[in-house]
Amino acid sequence: MSEITITKPTIIFVHGAWHSVQFFEKVIPILEPLGYRCVTVPLPSVGSSPPVKCLNEDIEAVRGAVLKELDASRDVAINAHSKPPF
Repeated sequence: MSEITITKPTIIFVHGAWHSVQFFEKVIPILEPLGYRCVTVPLPSVGSSPPVKCLNEDIEAVRGAVLKELDASRDVAINAHSKPPF
């Protein structure tokens, strides 16, 4: 009987409207030794002045991170906090 190999997904972390990627600094060091690849996505709209009128750049940032992982044949899980740009 052959073994089934289960691959852990890349976890893509998307911070909230008033946070930054540093919001996830405590959890990533716990997950990486367990074999999870962790990717944070800085959102262009956070802290922008003047404030953005739409979230297209944020959406594109998250989309780009997801596609990069998928193109590398990795499964993806998204952990979004507060204001995900979806």
